[in-house]
Amino acid sequence: MSTVLTNTRKKTIAIIGAGPAGLCALKSVLEREEYKNGEWEVTVFEAREDVCGVWLPAEPTTSTTPPVMPMYDSLTTNLPHPVMSFPGFPFPPETPLFPKAAAVLEYLRLYIQFYDLRSHIRLNTRVANVDWNKEDERWAVETTPETTRDGEQQGHRETTPADLVVVSNGHYSSPRFPTTPGVREWVEKGVATHAMWYRRPPPPPSTQGPPRREIKILVVGAGPSGQDLVADFLSLPTSDSYTYTVIHSTTSSASESVPQPNGNTLLRRPCVSLYHTLASNVRPTVTFGNGQVEAGIDHVYLATGYSYSCPFLPPHILKEGCPPSLDFEDGTKQGEVVEGKGLWNTGYSMHHLARHVWPVPLSSSPCSALPYPPTSLAFLALPFLVAPFPLVDAQARAVLAAFLDPTLFNVEKEVALVRERYREALGQGADGGKEERGSSEQFDYGDFLPQGSHHRIPAWHLKIYEAKTALRQRWRAFEKSGDWNECVKGVGSDGWDEQRGGYETEESARAAEKLWEDVCWNVLGDGRKA
Repeated sequence: MSTVLTNTRKKTIAIIGAGPAGLCALKSVLEREEYKNGEWEVTVFEAREDVCGVWLPAEPTTSTTPPVMPMYDSLTTNLPHPVMSFPGFPFPPETPLFPKAAAVLEYLRLYIQFYDLRSHIRLNTRVANVDWNKEDERWAVETTPETTRDGEQQGHRETTPADLVVVSNGHYSSPRFPTTPGVREWVEKGVATHAMWYRRPPPPPSTQGPPRREIKILVVGAGPSGQDLVADFLSLPTSDSYTYTVIHSTTSSASESVPQPNGNTLLRRPCVSLYHTLASNVRPTVTFGNGQVEAGIDHVYLATGYSYSCPFLPPHILKEGCPPSLDFEDGTKQGEVVEGKGLWNTGYSMHHLARHVWPVPLSSSPCSALPYPPTSLAFLALPFLVAPFPLVDAQARAVLAAFLDPTLFNVEKEVALVRERYREALGQGADGGKEERGSSEQFDYGDFLPQGSHHRIPAWHLKIYEAKTALRQRWRAFEKSGDWNECVKGVGSDGWDEQRGGYETEESARAAEKLWEDVCWNVLGDGRKA
């Protein structure tokens, strides 16, 4: 089988999704000499009516169809923007340290403007199927037009050949529901809703009629969205007619009641073990893992995460389910391809990807078990609990470097690393279908990518990342006191070009990044920068 770059024809790159990862991949392509001298061409396919992915707001349309994005009104970043920004492209001057979603959306729009990305993006174009064409030795990317807001459908189904496909379709389109007994009935009857549908607390009940003393909201899930929903409801004002009791159910919670200054109450509880059958004469009731029972639940929000989803990849490219064991101690002969050991999607993670990016030809020998070159298909932004923009910047550069020079991709080495990571996951208690990443591993990521394909992430990023929870708490205190303006006043103003939406020079951008580092340390109350 030939490698990707075996002839002189122009190479085509297809990027799926115009969210942050897809935009970063596009920018990385446009910076390459191969694009500038006409050897490469690139197209980004975006199903929505505009760019920026999960950061582009949209209201739910029905109670059953998943919204196109899960963003809620109160969301702010859970990372300080100096750590989450693209390398060399800081947020605008005086941006709050933990900005709201609208500020991130504006940042991404400035990124598009500054690097002139929009002309390469096809909007309202959904990728329906991606398959390897053996005869053409390229990918066949089938697209179909999406219906616009005006109800129009422009264009027709078409197929685009691609030498490289970059999958950057995001991780927040397929809500994951728990399998707890009884929960399906609650969802079907509208008593429970996945947090993907949440935008803001519903209006309080009418004050007319019999007084309502307690509104019970159950939030399931300990992640950022679960914590934010709890905070949203606890902050609601009370009245003579009602108060809010917010029950937060997580795997690590012990039972605890925490009265709030405004009269609302937080109840911490362990995981729900049973959602009781709903009946007109019975108040909605749940049982927790410790045996406690709570009746009178008004609504449940399931902040239980999202599943990875690539519906455009056929089963012979990406299988759904838990992958079989990678241990070749079952009598497999040397050189024999092991059945089923290709690319798998468990919903929680993708197996088996080299460096969380490239498919690996898993077999009992280095002989390829893939019908396509492994460097011709790449996945971006799969790891979670990371600083995503610096991560995808490193990944995108690595993908293009390996596409240009496939010898950078050492098959034997990558297969061994995938097997090693799989065994480590098993040793840490994860089954074969649920792969965990340490939060600090992301900052070593670039060092493992092909040399010269990335910007090295500064050491202070790791220190600030590790202090992110304390930093966010301190920042919220500054917001409540009104002192946050002084913290960021004038920061990053020098060298900012308002018309272009970015910094005039790389030097001024680096200077701004240094100032933002100082802001982080100052808010933490720690003058150490090393």
